[in-house]
Amino acid sequence: MVMSLKKQKILDIKNLLKDVGLEEKQKIADIGCGRRGSFTIQAAKMVGKNGIVFAVDILKPALKNVRSKAELFKISNIKTIWADLEVYKSTKIPDNEIDVVILSNTLFQSEKPKMILKEAKRILKKNGKILVIDWKSTDSPLGPPVEKRIKDKKVKELAKDLDLKLVKEFEAGYYHYGFIYKK
Repeated sequence: MVMSLKKQKILDIKNLLKDVGLEEKQKIADIGCGRRGSFTIQAAKMVGKNGIVFAVDILKPALKNVRSKAELFKISNIKTIWADLEVYKSTKIPDNEIDVVILSNTLFQSEKPKMILKEAKRILKKNGKILVIDWKSTDSPLGPPVEKRIKDKKVKELAKDLDLKLVKEFEAGYYHYGFIYKK
């Protein structure tokens, strides 16, 4: 049976964030938040008024959209940060500050994915977690061309080089793979 695209759930964001251990009062960084800011908005709801979510992107219009969406939903615990993620320390978030870093469909877009992971590790607290979600390297009706996707094996190699510990590997949806790393 073929399921229509409208009926398929691309990513179950709320459950993915629960799985990585998001809790009230945490500090979260959504690195490469994108114009929809779907992970940012859901994370902001989950960490509550005493938590904070840093929405980071290189595209200023994406950050503007996230701010507008936050205003629309009356969410006040999101701070947007413009940064070139391929430049170490460009987020200007202090070292060891963040409980959970989210990298959703971010690494495939970069020529320097290791730099993005390095920045994620830098801002992460000891025992903090990195949630990596990216496109499977198989042809699909959604997402970037297969040749532009980053293979899960490559992500594992980069994370290992940075001494990140793989806590969990899973299918994040029909089109995505997922990893949870710990600092």
